[in-house]
Amino acid sequence: MSASGPPIVFGSFVTVNYRIFLADGTEVDSSHDEGGPVSFVLGDGSFPDGVELILYGMRAGQSDRRELRPLQAWGERDSARVEALSRGSFPDDMAPHEGQIIAFQLEDGEEVAGAIVEVGDERVLVDFNPPLAGQTVSVEFEVLDVQPPAVDPLAGF
Repeated sequence: MSASGPPIVFGSFVTVNYRIFLADGTEVDSSHDEGGPVSFVLGDGSFPDGVELILYGMRAGQSDRRELRPLQAWGERDSARVEALSRGSFPDDMAPHEGQIIAFQLEDGEEVAGAIVEVGDERVLVDFNPPLAGQTVSVEFEVLDVQPPAVDPLAGF
């Protein structure tokens, strides 16, 4: 497929296939494994800003793969995002175990994922860092469709 249509800019509605690889080449995520292409508005937070930068200027029919350091992708690991929670804060019928991913609801109703890293008699250590934090990754995009922004992002300036 040859490149065609408008270039991707902030606010474009894009449809892509993507693949994410660790530095050793292990594929850790793919739209092919998640049910097919994904569509989103560039800049809506679907991907970290540094990952979305790969897409700027691309057109339908183009592909690109870039290596990104942690700060360009999901950030560095932050020890402050590892929290010790009381065993009593988990439902009685739940037996947390290392490696388990659990959705936690914040006070504002937002859900965040936490990975259980240690289970003790009285506390459970939960890591709220993004799973790819601290990792150098390669991200590959195949652009399938680009729709220009509904509103000119520079209008009014």
